[in-house]
Amino acid sequence: MRSKYKNRSYFKKYINLVQDKAILRTKKKLALNDTGRGSIMSLKFSLCESYLKLIYLNYSIGNPIAPMKDYIKYAIDYISDNGWISKENMTWKEDRKGDVEFLPEYWISAYYDLLKLLSFATLFDLESVYFKKISNIIDNDGVKDHLLEYFLSQKIERTPIKKESYTKYFFIQESFSKLREVAKSDDQEKSQDLLIKYLKKDWKKNFRDMGGNFKQHEKKFFLFKGYWSIEVAAMVKIKGIDDSPFRDHEYYPKDFLHQSTEVNEDKNKKGKSGFLSWFRKG
Repeated sequence: MRSKYKNRSYFKKYINLVQDKAILRTKKKLALNDTGRGSIMSLKFSLCESYLKLIYLNYSIGNPIAPMKDYIKYAIDYISDNGWISKENMTWKEDRKGDVEFLPEYWISAYYDLLKLLSFATLFDLESVYFKKISNIIDNDGVKDHLLEYFLSQKIERTPIKKESYTKYFFIQESFSKLREVAKSDDQEKSQDLLIKYLKKDWKKNFRDMGGNFKQHEKKFFLFKGYWSIEVAAMVKIKGIDDSPFRDHEYYPKDFLHQSTEVNEDKNKKGKSGFLSWFRKG
């Protein structure tokens, strides 16, 4: 067990429910073009969310890391294949006539969806094609953001942006300011300090701002997946930061870095080939 909340039977139950009901039922509807009151796009987004839930649930219960790699691939495939509901994710402004103009800025929940996908893609060292699929979404939305670009540029060639696209909603820049600083810093101690502060304060605030709370594990009719800051682990991997000062922090998913993400890893090397021995809602 990696999560200190709930027990194995709880996570097993919901892993089975997500696999055998949520995913299979949605795939069946998709195959039959049975959208009900929704759309093909919403079905694909639902599948993306379900596969992300499987990663969180499997991580929380303590299952091996490597098999989760396929889940993030499926999630990216579904969301990039017309599964991204663009206008619902964008901020907007209204003129005096009541006409609405959508802006090239994400609401924080949509932004974090993409940051999670990029973080998991980084942790599992996915092929560049998956980063390209995410970049296509961002480019199609006209969003220019330094942190998203930083993650993308680790695997695919990107034209550096001169100016971010924010004109109204600057909450994203504030909420992820410490991660943005880490991306620009080459100072190991400064980066460690920033990530510790992010885990202790910023991530918790962002989680609440997206509608989450830290009593979810106590709610009877709520799917609790675990409290994990995936983006911190991803940043640690990219920058090669020594995570020992915060390795045991309760929201830091250390095993994504200290266990192998390769399915065919030699059993004798299991747990020794992680990066540091040689990162609609989550």
